[in-house]
Amino acid sequence: MRQLVKASAVLAGTQLVALFFKLIHTKFLAVFLGPYKLGIFSQIYFFESWAIILIVFGADQGIVKYVSEYYADGKLEEIKKFVVTLGTLLLCFALLVALFIYLFPAHITKLLFDELRYRSLVEIVPFALPQALLVAFFLSLVYAFRPVKQISFFKISEAVLGAVTLLPLVYFLNLRGAVLNLVLISLLQLLVIYWIYHKYVPIEISLRDFVRFRYFELRSIYKVLNYGAVNLVIQLVTYLVLTILFRRLIIVHLGVQANGIYSPAYGLSVHAMYLIQTTIFVYSFTRVSEAKSLDEVTREVNSLLRVALLIMVPVFFLLITYRKLLVLLLYTDKFLPVTAIIPV
Repeated sequence: MRQLVKASAVLAGTQLVALFFKLIHTKFLAVFLGPYKLGIFSQIYFFESWAIILIVFGADQGIVKYVSEYYADGKLEEIKKFVVTLGTLLLCFALLVALFIYLFPAHITKLLFDELRYRSLVEIVPFALPQALLVAFFLSLVYAFRPVKQISFFKISEAVLGAVTLLPLVYFLNLRGAVLNLVLISLLQLLVIYWIYHKYVPIEISLRDFVRFRYFELRSIYKVLNYGAVNLVIQLVTYLVLTILFRRLIIVHLGVQANGIYSPAYGLSVHAMYLIQTTIFVYSFTRVSEAKSLDEVTREVNSLLRVALLIMVPVFFLLITYRKLLVLLLYTDKFLPVTAIIPV
């Protein structure tokens, strides 16, 4: 329990620092884009998020679970087979999805906006997907070994780089710059997480291992894909229904500006949940995965529940009580109508 609280405290502090820069990111978009253009960007951003979830195929939590489990049992060869096989297959799948989006941007634009005006912006998305997949892959591998300080560094660098690169792109290129930033930030994130992986993960895997298929073995990934299937379905339905299609209905019936005004309701909730999830997930999920008995799992889950409630209650209280102030602080007064639905 003490280790969980200590790790959670470090990660919570990290998340608060990262959140500060993400709030700068949000404020800048709200001021320079306004509700109308923010509505367009939000739809494209959530489509990219949905595509990444599809590409990862629910394997991210499975990677954390089985790599930490294998490492606790000293099965280093199994980890190598797992990493080489899964990494190769997921990257190939990412390239196929990116190619599909690149070849059929008109159909996707029609799905998202019910018109073709924003096709040129949708055409940028495929160039972010391969590196975004690799970021998710290497991050899951790093999570499996619980290097809390290094994970904290990644979270802060991710937020800082996102804010720093966004400012000039949006200032000079406006909405197109915001979408281009999705490509640039995924590339910078990949460089940072690969450096952390190479320096702090105690599993030596070289490019030669991938090229020669020395460790390629399909049997090694059956469990992780089977484990991730349920998680994949949940995330795909959540993003497809609650973000992409729901937002499309707003755009079609109420207009793009209404979608932009709706953004703070989703954005503030996501920031709050992400703060809670990241704070408790990194340390606790690997501990549960390494547990050898039901009693150990029960102890870890109950410790996790106590810490989660300790964080969740004040976060949601502040979010609901000071929602008008938060919208003014993070967005502009044009977004105030959304405060009526934030408590819901």
